[in-house]
Amino acid sequence: MLLIRKIQPLLLALAAALPALAQADVQYAVTRLTLPGDGGSAVSINNSGTVVGGYYSYADMGNRAFIWSKGNFTLLPATGVQGEYFTEINQHGTATMVRGDLDIAWGNAYRYQNGELTPLGRLKPYASARALGLNNNGAIVGDSGLEADTWTSDAPRHATHYQDGILTDLGTLGGRNSVAESVNDAGAIVGKSETAGSGSDHAFLYVNGQMTDLGTLGGSYSAAYAINNAGQIVGSSVNASGRQNAFIYQNGVMTDLGWLGSNSYARAVNEHGQAVVGQSGGGGWLYSGGAMHDLDTLIDPASGLTIQDVRDINDLGQIVGTACDTFGDCTGVLLSPVPEPVTYGMMLAGLGLVGYAARRRKASATAQ
Repeated sequence: MLLIRKIQPLLLALAAALPALAQADVQYAVTRLTLPGDGGSAVSINNSGTVVGGYYSYADMGNRAFIWSKGNFTLLPATGVQGEYFTEINQHGTATMVRGDLDIAWGNAYRYQNGELTPLGRLKPYASARALGLNNNGAIVGDSGLEADTWTSDAPRHATHYQDGILTDLGTLGGRNSVAESVNDAGAIVGKSETAGSGSDHAFLYVNGQMTDLGTLGGSYSAAYAINNAGQIVGSSVNASGRQNAFIYQNGVMTDLGWLGSNSYARAVNEHGQAVVGQSGGGGWLYSGGAMHDLDTLIDPASGLTIQDVRDINDLGQIVGTACDTFGDCTGVLLSPVPEPVTYGMMLAGLGLVGYAARRRKASATAQ
């Protein structure tokens, strides 16, 4: 009981503060990830807080892939190519990457694991390929050209799946092109594909060898960018009013998440479906509690940064993306909730301890 008496005032103070914190907008601490003076963008984060992305080095005159973990910034060794960037990292620290020389007609997809790069191949020789998503079981998805091409050519491209050394063409919804963006641990794949007839892109779900059209919000276009292990899918679609808005798709229903003045895109959803992040109106936003929140209003203006885009969110609510200063210099950033989730846990545990002590006192008084 002596320990309870000593810590009870602190716990009661935390209990008094909790309602105010619960009602306030969540605030985020901003951490710059890329080196000063050059550019960069953070694109993926896992639950350990390891971040990957692309870094533009003016000295190298090209993009370099980077990894950031616990304050340590690491660039992959320069290889002479002009363009490379990580696209996603899973919970085991394995990452996917696109690498290619922009002066030649192709690039290739890679898996990065234990410091080694493994090329994933192409559907056709000398065709470009991309690795865009991976799960925790070794599956990687993306796309590949069907003939020798450049990134900007009109050569057809198909969604791909890579696992255990085998690259598989996932086909299309009847049109010419498709791309796979994300795969969950059950192997469900999402992306977009041109449809037969009009050739408009539609979001798709690929399960058990079958590609299913997810439809749109009422317009002609949709694309799915991410799927979590609960099967929730997020992306962007043109609605009946002609606006391109972010959506979440679950239980067979596509729900419009709205916009903040311009086209909006839902790029990621965490494993608990607690938050969706994306880009709208040239900035980043968080969808939580049934509303879209401008992230520029949730960070300290003293940072001097404006959020330009956000790409991923982990299960702790940490967000990664790109922010720029008033001079137009952009950097990869990590946005961490303040107070951090662990703080809420400590406060809730403290409240439970206070309640336990109160019950003990009441029981003791009743017994007497």
